[in-house]
Amino acid sequence: MENFYIDNAKWIWQNNAPKSDEYAEFYCEVPSGEITAFICADSNYELYVNGTLAAFGQYADYPYDKVYDKLNLSKYFTKEKNEVLIRVWYYGIAELQTYYIGKAGVKFAFFKDKECVVLSSSDTLSRLSPMYVQHQNKWMTPQIGFSFKYDANGDPNAPFGKSVEIPLDTSFRERPIKKLVLENEAVGKEIKILDDGTRLFDLGREEVGFIHLKCKSKGKADVLVSWGEHIVDGRVRRIIGPRDFSLEYITKEGNNDFTNYFRRIACRYIEINGDVTDIEVGIIPAMYPLTQKPEPKMNGIQKRIFDTCIRTLRLCMHEHYEDCPWREQALYAMDSRNQMLCGYYAFGEYEFPRACLTLMAHDRHPDGFLSICPPSSNMTAIPSFSMHYITECIEYAEYSGDTALIEEIYPKLCSILESFFPDIKDGILCPNKKYWNFYEWVPGLEDREFFEERGHGKEVGNLEGDIVLNSLFILSLERLAKYGNTEKYATLAKEVRENARKVFFDGETVWNRQIKDDASELGVSLAILSDIVTGEDAMRLANRLVNGDFTHISLSMNCFKYDALLKVSNEYKEWILSDIERIYVPMLDGGTGTVWETEEGESDFANAGSLCHGWSAMPVYYYYKFAEDDK
Repeated sequence: MENFYIDNAKWIWQNNAPKSDEYAEFYCEVPSGEITAFICADSNYELYVNGTLAAFGQYADYPYDKVYDKLNLSKYFTKEKNEVLIRVWYYGIAELQTYYIGKAGVKFAFFKDKECVVLSSSDTLSRLSPMYVQHQNKWMTPQIGFSFKYDANGDPNAPFGKSVEIPLDTSFRERPIKKLVLENEAVGKEIKILDDGTRLFDLGREEVGFIHLKCKSKGKADVLVSWGEHIVDGRVRRIIGPRDFSLEYITKEGNNDFTNYFRRIACRYIEINGDVTDIEVGIIPAMYPLTQKPEPKMNGIQKRIFDTCIRTLRLCMHEHYEDCPWREQALYAMDSRNQMLCGYYAFGEYEFPRACLTLMAHDRHPDGFLSICPPSSNMTAIPSFSMHYITECIEYAEYSGDTALIEEIYPKLCSILESFFPDIKDGILCPNKKYWNFYEWVPGLEDREFFEERGHGKEVGNLEGDIVLNSLFILSLERLAKYGNTEKYATLAKEVRENARKVFFDGETVWNRQIKDDASELGVSLAILSDIVTGEDAMRLANRLVNGDFTHISLSMNCFKYDALLKVSNEYKEWILSDIERIYVPMLDGGTGTVWETEEGESDFANAGSLCHGWSAMPVYYYYKFAEDDK
């Protein structure tokens, strides 16, 4: 019955030639009573009832697999005739890493009890938004997409006209996770007035949510709102490379009170520049509802690290797991694997990770690998992340007991894995330079040449094999062999392991490449975990790992180093706990209440280092795991 309503509503837009960065508004009237709404949009929406925000936030999806919200909005429908305004923002850009371009539109249905009272159609009244500046196309970041400009002088009584039905042949399914919850506003404290009159506000710690600005103005004035995670050079860095962390607001005369529920931002500091007075600015946090499990036993320093990591995890969970809420808000298979492991212990919640894994399974990269950040029509791929995806799917089944997911997506997992088969050469897997062969942000493993040139989609031949990709390949083969294709995958894993040992291990060191140029902690760790190196050889390499004999591992991959040590001996537990303190204590005084992307903090990546990064929350996993082992 419920799907009947969303299926029979029409996909509509204000015009039949939408452009990128376009805002449209749709109006209808709904009676009072027990009202349930269904709504789905491309790309994002706000829903107001009698001028009050009642719902917001389109779930990240694909144009061929759309997700709708089912909303109980009864408490907002108190009048005999209630005015509903749905504002939709169409991104319309294919290059983003957090959006798969589709047709501009919205589809909605309202019903009272079981009687349908409104269906979207060409008769629905619509208009281009008179308040948002259309087609500005101002980039915030290449991952997140556009910022916005709002004009408070727009005519709220601008006329509506009929809508246009847009042909859309796709399936619809209900949102698989909970909606975000708005929390009490974090209000900024003014701490400084800069030489150009810009006022600097401090939220006290990193917050993630929606900007709320109040001010007074003598008339029409341009206000620039900028934000950042840190203060350098006496102010936030608004412009960092191709990024612009700012939005524009044009005031009306008198009191101004503005909140945008489209663009989620993350920051600790906010700057306001403009000819206005009585400024109040803050962030209304938007959080995914979770219940934290009882904490493991910890000492004082460990508790501080734990709390900081937990907060980081929560700030990186919205429509899906995010790498960082400030700069990208993107779902990466590798990052989310770390976040899921922590979440199983910290929250005991499986609905959210299952939804993320399903979302990634619906990706349709033409070469069989996962796109860099599903859902995205950006065709860049990181092959190693596709193997991390296989790992996190199997781990989900092991922690949740939900093997049905593996059964549902097993053909997709096999397709991903077998996309590597053509690059097996002389018994080992060779990375192809058509793709970004990234492993971690350390010299020799970041594929810097591709990163800087973006590959241009040109295949330039096979590189020599490397230990990281072959180790991940072996682990993926063996994990999938437990669920099907047992003999085929297990036999290939054995063959690749034997050849990899001959090629990469010389009896003393595991080298990164066939041509022996260097050795990394990541390569050595994965060689131990994949049983390329075993027994006394593994013990010797473990001792060298703790002695720092190899190229240092990054925060994103530290879990492989710790797990390799634990595979060799549980006696390394104390060393791991000490190493966590060595790395994380400097972050505790960083001021954001979050953990960083790398140990270098904000100065990394040409001053774009994230100070709130989900992949770095792994101490949560080890504190819980060690406490569990000690029982």
